[in-house]
Amino acid sequence: MAERAGLGWAVTGSSAAPGGARLEAGEAPAAGTRPRRVAVLAVGIALTALNAAWMTYTEIAWNRGFATTLSLQYNMVFTLALLIPANALLRRRRPALALRRSELLLLFLMGTVGTGTAIMAEYLVALLPYPYRFAETDLRWAESLLPHLPKLLTVSDPDAVRAFYAGNADLWRWAAVRPWIPPFLIWGVLVAGVVCVAISLSALVYGQVRYQERLPFPLIQLPLTMTGERVSLYRSSLFWVGFALAAGVVVVNQLHMINPTIPELGVKFRFARLPGLPRPWAALDPVPYSLNPCLIGLQFSMPLDLLWSVFFFYWVGRLESVVLELVMGEQRYSAGEMVAPFMREQAVGALLALLFFSFWTMRGRWR
Repeated sequence: MAERAGLGWAVTGSSAAPGGARLEAGEAPAAGTRPRRVAVLAVGIALTALNAAWMTYTEIAWNRGFATTLSLQYNMVFTLALLIPANALLRRRRPALALRRSELLLLFLMGTVGTGTAIMAEYLVALLPYPYRFAETDLRWAESLLPHLPKLLTVSDPDAVRAFYAGNADLWRWAAVRPWIPPFLIWGVLVAGVVCVAISLSALVYGQVRYQERLPFPLIQLPLTMTGERVSLYRSSLFWVGFALAAGVVVVNQLHMINPTIPELGVKFRFARLPGLPRPWAALDPVPYSLNPCLIGLQFSMPLDLLWSVFFFYWVGRLESVVLELVMGEQRYSAGEMVAPFMREQAVGALLALLFFSFWTMRGRWR
């Protein structure tokens, strides 16, 4: 039953204990499973809050990192890497308090989903005081827009708006927090609904992709390997070579930010120029590329057919620009603009079509 529910990875090598609890191989039954579950959830909530605050500061204040744009968030991999040795030490001293593999994975999942949800809300938070900040500009929002905005859904208090944009405000005062509470509570219901819908959709499609299409989910192999009973990953010299290479590049570039006299390792997004190409092939110039070892390593965790799809359709889009230049003349555009050949719009359309086709093929499982 657990396997059909998608929990096979969480109970592999485990046995049933009194009260329905699951035990990892070689573990003794723990007394009082309910207090243990509450404690694990409390630890998960605390770790999620810490990671959410960490990534919010990194992505918004520093405008760097952007871990939540990745399916495998590096902050949670780092957190899991700290939890594992701490848990091993706890297992030696207090075996009854040590976390099981399924509990470690639960903490990892809670942090991943919670961090992504918190960062998703950053755009919402920035919008709440925005109309009142720029109400007195040439846009004349004070007359045309503000009368139609519900007070409970926005932050209209002048002091709160000023403090939000000026920064360095004291958040531990009731007067500073009070204007944000009503919109936070109301919009929080919407965000919770969005997360609930996302989880529900995942539950709907899991049976199809797991048992029918048999997708391998390679990205979860890293946390599964890290939490295994016999973790050979940390004993692999190849792993440490790869880790040293990726971490070394990041450390050197961070030191370059602090002290510009330290040379920077060029792994960022760059453009390869193709001068001298005749029309219409000049539309291929330039070709963007990146040699980031972190991204290269992440690609090894992706299915080969998905990598091929990304590579193939990238060049399909570039060739579309060649055809447009041949038919319509010179076409020069930025990747961030909504102009021909409308690559982002095509990607959204393809995603919607793929989603519709997937739901159509899964209709039999929902009856």
